[in-house]
Amino acid sequence: MAKAILPVDGKTNEIKVIPDLLALLDITGATVTIDAMGTQKAIAAQITDGGADYVLALKGNHPNLSEDVTLWMDTEFDAGRLEVLETVEKDHGRLETRRYALSTRLEWLEGRDNWAGLKALGMVESRREIGDKVSMERRYYLCSRPELEHFAQHCRAHWSTENSQHWVLDVQFGEDGNRSRADYSAENLALLRRAALNLLRQNGKPRDSLRTRRIRAGLSDSYRAALLAGSFVVAT
Repeated sequence: MAKAILPVDGKTNEIKVIPDLLALLDITGATVTIDAMGTQKAIAAQITDGGADYVLALKGNHPNLSEDVTLWMDTEFDAGRLEVLETVEKDHGRLETRRYALSTRLEWLEGRDNWAGLKALGMVESRREIGDKVSMERRYYLCSRPELEHFAQHCRAHWSTENSQHWVLDVQFGEDGNRSRADYSAENLALLRRAALNLLRQNGKPRDSLRTRRIRAGLSDSYRAALLAGSFVVAT
């Protein structure tokens, strides 16, 4: 999975940065997943022109398209006319069931030719149970490939990145609360946090949490040196 970092000055400017980021990467043969902010016709065209596929989240920033796709997918899904792939995850009292579905019938969709490479519409229904509380959510997507397993795989990979990297950087490293703005300090600190996160994940006892490893690295010179050298030894 290719990763790169570009600074974004405010949430609304992600649309401007995504094309620059894509231009830096060789995306040939890859599948690009982007949140709804980046679901733009020009970005879809750039991805397909680069020899890649896409899974683009669809929300209210395209209100008419989102409404049409939501109505279609809900109707087809609830009527049992779509193939469904289901996954179940259990973790610390939480039970999450996800049901993935694709529709390749696009002849009814107005403006479909404006989305380069569009081959299918996707939907994920997430049902979460924590104790007696049950919540359900449906998400909708534009896809350039019509295979259900491919769609489900890349949705899971996208959420994994959100959960395993962005959440950890915010909670463990306080990234969202960082107020460094002078010169290139924000970009440099972002790179250092990600380097530190990779080192912590690749070293240490399996039973130790990231938080534990981070604290030990701050307290022990030998532990920290082993992390930086890539040759972990148990600190005394």
